[in-house]
Amino acid sequence: MLMKTNTIDFHAVEHHQLGIDARLSNWARWVKPGKQSWVNPMFAQYRSKAWQWHRPEIHDPLDTLDAMKIEKAVSGLPDRHRAAVRWAYVIQCSPAPVFRALGVNRDGLMLYLRDGRQMLINRNT
Repeated sequence: MLMKTNTIDFHAVEHHQLGIDARLSNWARWVKPGKQSWVNPMFAQYRSKAWQWHRPEIHDPLDTLDAMKIEKAVSGLPDRHRAAVRWAYVIQCSPAPVFRALGVNRDGLMLYLRDGRQMLINRNT
């Protein structure tokens, strides 16, 4: 027997929150720690020559000053809202551990995320 689950798109952003969503995405790129390299020390300085056959990827520049402002604003959010925002933008793992830790269901986690973004807008961040 199949269980019916409530599917929620945590990546959906309301139209009036698109500006803060872009700033939070910039902040997430600044906050995310780099992946550790588990390369043998013998090959630590090795660089593949395959890059010359690919077109360069153009990325949006990282605005570090704005990312620092957002970090300060996110750290000032209430605990549950801060956890939801950090999960959605930085951690990006399965939602199950997060909503269990917060003691809410999927709808509650989405509500904390939406309200956290709205709090950041209201604080003129």
